[in-house]
Amino acid sequence: MKMTIGTHSTIRFFFIVLIGLTCKAHAQESSFYEFDVIAQSGGVDGSSNTISSFNSNSVSLNNSGMVAFVATNNLGQSLYIGDGTGPPTIISFATPSGTRTYHSGVQINNENRVVARDRASVTSLIRIWEGDSPGTSLTVVRGNIDGGSQAFPAAYSSVFSHPSISNAPGAGIDPMVVFSALDIDLTSPDTVLASPSELGETKRFNFFEVQLETPLRPMVADDGSIVVRQGKLTSDPIVIYNISPPCIRDYCRSWFFSCREQSWNQR
Repeated sequence: MKMTIGTHSTIRFFFIVLIGLTCKAHAQESSFYEFDVIAQSGGVDGSSNTISSFNSNSVSLNNSGMVAFVATNNLGQSLYIGDGTGPPTIISFATPSGTRTYHSGVQINNENRVVARDRASVTSLIRIWEGDSPGTSLTVVRGNIDGGSQAFPAAYSSVFSHPSISNAPGAGIDPMVVFSALDIDLTSPDTVLASPSELGETKRFNFFEVQLETPLRPMVADDGSIVVRQGKLTSDPIVIYNISPPCIRDYCRSWFFSCREQSWNQR
């Protein structure tokens, strides 16, 4: 749905993406812009659920104009995508649950694959949800303070929000995912920046890791470079990590990240 807003108009609690901002030289005389409404509180999604609110800092946009976000509807929280041409679509579980929450920091890539963290009880997961096949997901990593079960052992005590996903480098090749987590060894807990060497829970113990203090907000580029603030302090440096040799052992706990520090010019 497209809307045009004049100088004295008011937008009431819309969840919006601003596209194609245009301003004339004398903004006080005739300022306007167009935007697409992706979803709004009180609106209905493609499953006829009523949306009531949106998670803060949980929105991402790909090159095709597809938006991923987390919203609460009348049944619970869900992960959505939409481009403004129709009601937003739930791509997480078709029937939302009041006991499952989706956390801030989702990201959509150009293949409409969305990486997000969800949690139910003591289990936290990072999954890739398929925007082109709603309800279909691939579990990247599982966190559980009790270590999980024999069928679903956990690699970490907890996995945290704000994972990042790259675009796939080619047909049939998996994208790269990076996330932060709490080590399963609670006798001397460490928080780590991690990335699986291969996607899928059958590969759940193959991870590249580097020990860093959270909270972390990593971002991964298509070439595999990872940018992150190197620690929790505002004075900690901004660094780029490059994964070095491939991980060939089970449950990698060696530091397979190589790091090069970047200088950042303030504007």
